[in-house]
Amino acid sequence: MNIDIPLILLMAVLLATLLYQPIYFICKELKIVDTPDWRKYDYKAIPLGGGFLLTAVSIIGLVASMILFKGPISNDVLIMMLGALTLFITGIIDDLYQLRASIKLLIQIFVSFATLITSSIMLDNFHGLFGVMELGDMAAWLITMVYFVVFVNMFNLIDGIDGLASGIGIIGLIFILATAEMAHEVLLSILSCFLLGTLVVLFVRNHTAQKMYLGDSGSLSLGYLMGCLTLHQINIADIAFPVVDYAVYGPVYAMTLFWYPLMDLGRVFLIRIYKGLSPFSPDRNHFHHKMVDRGYKHLTVSLIVMGLTLAYELLSFYLSKFMGVNALFCVMLGVTSLTAYLLFLGPKKLHND
Repeated sequence: MNIDIPLILLMAVLLATLLYQPIYFICKELKIVDTPDWRKYDYKAIPLGGGFLLTAVSIIGLVASMILFKGPISNDVLIMMLGALTLFITGIIDDLYQLRASIKLLIQIFVSFATLITSSIMLDNFHGLFGVMELGDMAAWLITMVYFVVFVNMFNLIDGIDGLASGIGIIGLIFILATAEMAHEVLLSILSCFLLGTLVVLFVRNHTAQKMYLGDSGSLSLGYLMGCLTLHQINIADIAFPVVDYAVYGPVYAMTLFWYPLMDLGRVFLIRIYKGLSPFSPDRNHFHHKMVDRGYKHLTVSLIVMGLTLAYELLSFYLSKFMGVNALFCVMLGVTSLTAYLLFLGPKKLHND
């Protein structure tokens, strides 16, 4: 079944634009807002409506597609949406009442476990990366659960400046949408379109006076959905890409696509543990905080990370024609690590805004 991707994207953007203002004022009226504190850059309360917008547009888009195409929703997509809704509700409660990190982690583990036992979404083959091929059942379950928890938290942790989380999500969804379309995964293509269109609206409006943050409701559910879609992308890649061997290089492509949040999460977690703190304790030690403190504007940081992510993903596709999966992993790890040092931890600013 062929679908008109540009038309669906346009519909998603229009729907998100239409719903943006009502959600903005409802969140403001109900005091679902982000209040200023020592870690944040805004000096006024900002509505936390991004999660509401993502959820509303995604649900409306999927229901409309079921009606138009007269077909039931697939089990995997249904499980994705139920998991995202669970984390969305968890995020709302956290935005309002500040849940303990341990409670949020338990809910994330529960959602990951429920996803594994009710869907086909699982990381069970490394395709030779680190010399590992197919994983045993227990190893596959444990690694996939860790994978989901990492994805959920890395989007939550990078949602610290205007447009960064939505910007990385935009680049990721472009590649996910391309894979789903080539594999003729209609519902996944539609879901990716509506998520992408919503993130574009949020990214643009994040740099205006009436901006909304994703909040925990948005970042937790977005991280989970990105994790599901990325893993599904790897699993269907052997039929989606006739040119490059995506089934083999898929894990490296995925790590390259999300190099920034993975490195940021790994770095801040290690620093916090070294200092004897909880890895989930808040601070201002993220890469994006370092860049803003060195004089970069929020939009500049987001655009730099988005541009580098796009360039590195294309580079990894090109290099995979000439080297094995482990060599590609080492090269991309080296390139992204050097970039992280030069941009975020280097001794001097690279340019002036």
